[in-house]
Amino acid sequence: MDSKNYSSLYEMPEAFPTEESCVRHLEKLRWPDGGVGVRGVVIWG
Repeated sequence: MDSKNYSSLYEMPEAFPTEESCVRHLEKLRWPDGGVGVRGVVIWG
């Protein structure tokens, strides 16, 4: 999902049909280079 500005909450279910898709989008916004675990292992990215 791209970084789009949503003008309404009604657009959100269409953009993120599942909770998992929403979480993945928020993770990419927060950690654009991927996440790193406690031992320095890349979790995603």
